[in-house]
Amino acid sequence: MGSKDKAGGYHVVDAPPDVVSERRRSGVRQRNELRREVVAALRELAELDRATRFDRARTLAASGLFPLDDLVPLFPGEILKDPRIARRGETVSVAADLLVAHGERAYPIVTQLLSSGDREVRVVAASVAGELADRALLEPLIRLALHPCVASRAAAHRALSCFRASAIFDEILRAFRETAADRSAHRPWRLSSLEAIMSLRDAAAVSTLVELLGDRDRRVARTAHTGLRLLTGHDFGNLRVSWQGWLSSNQLKPRYEWLLEGLSDRRAAIRRTASEELAQVVDRPDLVLDASADEEQYLRLQRYYRTFFRGPSA
Repeated sequence: MGSKDKAGGYHVVDAPPDVVSERRRSGVRQRNELRREVVAALRELAELDRATRFDRARTLAASGLFPLDDLVPLFPGEILKDPRIARRGETVSVAADLLVAHGERAYPIVTQLLSSGDREVRVVAASVAGELADRALLEPLIRLALHPCVASRAAAHRALSCFRASAIFDEILRAFRETAADRSAHRPWRLSSLEAIMSLRDAAAVSTLVELLGDRDRRVARTAHTGLRLLTGHDFGNLRVSWQGWLSSNQLKPRYEWLLEGLSDRRAAIRRTASEELAQVVDRPDLVLDASADEEQYLRLQRYYRTFFRGPSA
């Protein structure tokens, strides 16, 4: 409040200390009451199936009775499904579902959560970003893929894989290839980019990885070699010249062809890698052979996959 002084101007009259104290207490009570209401709403929504929860969340969003900002201090809430194994469309937490249900309105909040100082918040926020899979969330996800925290980077990879059917997925992969190949880039970013290339199974990065075998940074070179073994199901050592001949003859073949050849490699570790990668390609983990499998079993598996990919006449 204000009052006129003798010169005719106004000056602020401070409220008595007891009034200020009561106002502060009132504000705290209001915030606590709102927090209790939000927590109660989350518990109520947890009892619903996901489709009904989404409908209810959209109704709340339209009514303005459930401001998204109120979710931030409570996020991620109770974890219902480990985000490391949750498939797209599964509930990780009720708070995460609410953000997904809000759609485009949630983008600023998700962006904020992706840069949180709390690892669990970042990981669950990445699962939300993967569900939403919108270009607006691409930059914060790529930044998260370069984060020092291993769990955060893995969460970013899972989210970015949700863009696979999108036209922008090639842009994502290209960004990681360029960072990995940039000798002036921050070393941890180069290594994290190589990690993302492997995690996202970027077959088009093979030529980049072959060049990086000659990188001055030997850790970058060793990581590139690991990536080549994973992506191709082959191992021609750590020299570029050893890979370049294979690359010139095979670069245009689909990746599954490289892995098919790897099943007949004389080295058990390479056969095993090829087997695991092919099983991932066809989403059949039951086709991974165990450690005791012999060469004949791998050859039988190779024949199965040839028929699967090429047809009965293969």
